[in-house]
Amino acid sequence: MPGISPKLPLYKDTIDGYGLNKTLKQVLSQNLKHVVLTIPGERVMNTDFGAGVAKYLFENFTPDVESKIRNDITKQVEKYVPGVVIEDMEFMSSDEELSNSLLSIKIFYTIPSESEIQILEL
Repeated sequence: MPGISPKLPLYKDTIDGYGLNKTLKQVLSQNLKHVVLTIPGERVMNTDFGAGVAKYLFENFTPDVESKIRNDITKQVEKYVPGVVIEDMEFMSSDEELSNSLLSIKIFYTIPSESEIQILEL
């Protein structure tokens, strides 16, 4: 079966030569992950691309920061991955004293051609 796009990071595959995304679901999932993790200015020739959640790494997690992250992700997905509909986002921070800077983000999304909800967890 031919592929739609290469899987990133690239790796050797005995069947196709390199790993390939073979379904629209795989392509959109990969694109969503890249939009969320890319820092604006990191992508050459498209400095607006990316939600840049990494820029919040050393921020105290407050409702204001959560709102900014949620807004950045929503805007970027609407612009660069229109085939994905974000249903909800869940933010969980650790209450443990030693790891109080740990933040987990779950993005619940759907692909219009698919009926089930997908989850991207960071």
